[in-house]
Amino acid sequence: MAAIPPNDRDFVASLAKGLSILAAFEQADVLGNQELVDLTGMPKATVSRFTGTLEKLGYLRFDEKLRKYRVGGRVLNLGSITMQKHGIQRVSAPFMKQLADELDVSVLLATREHSRMLLLEIIRPPVNQITINKAVGDLLAMETTSLGLAYLVAAPTRERAAILKELQRVPAVDWPSYRADVERVHAEYKRFGFVVSRRVRGGVLSAVAVPIVSSSSEIFVLSCAGPSQQLTKARLEKRVGPLVAEAAKAIQRAMKEA
Repeated sequence: MAAIPPNDRDFVASLAKGLSILAAFEQADVLGNQELVDLTGMPKATVSRFTGTLEKLGYLRFDEKLRKYRVGGRVLNLGSITMQKHGIQRVSAPFMKQLADELDVSVLLATREHSRMLLLEIIRPPVNQITINKAVGDLLAMETTSLGLAYLVAAPTRERAAILKELQRVPAVDWPSYRADVERVHAEYKRFGFVVSRRVRGGVLSAVAVPIVSSSSEIFVLSCAGPSQQLTKARLEKRVGPLVAEAAKAIQRAMKEA
């Protein structure tokens, strides 16, 4: 469970605990109370009260056969409403498919969810067998993806500072190296209009990403990712990057017209 600010008058600790129960279902489709205890660090009695309440409100559903909980219809409905409200998947889909077909790479659309990137849409390459093994709704690390770096480029100063402060506490993050990457992509974005990430996921993949800021100031990120052997530095900068930047601008215009 995320750390609770000790002196924040606007922070409701009991609500945060309830939401951490729901957030635990990012780890598995079905969870029992003991598993939720292990994931959240809360006492079993507290977990039982929260799961009981969330079930009564429709946010969780109890599976009688497994004697465990699943996400309920209320959560699924909220997600559906949110996606319909954004409408960005519908708007961006044809542009993403065009990129995937033309470049034979995976094309991703994401936005921030706390200190991770939530995958909203993915279009697979038509031929290439090396692709992103992720699905819509999956969460990707900000610190290891071009998606996260491109989001930071577009984030307002205050939001960016809060994200970096949170990432600095993540044990797996090599902070000096990551900080250098953040500074590099800021300069890179000013120069090229896109962010390049070379040899991620163990050196197999490389990617280009571009932030898209909606009229309501929501930030999304469009990215193309493919084999590093295919996406050389020269190809990323001279062909892939400009095409992704052009598609991002087209999506931004289409969102305003939608």
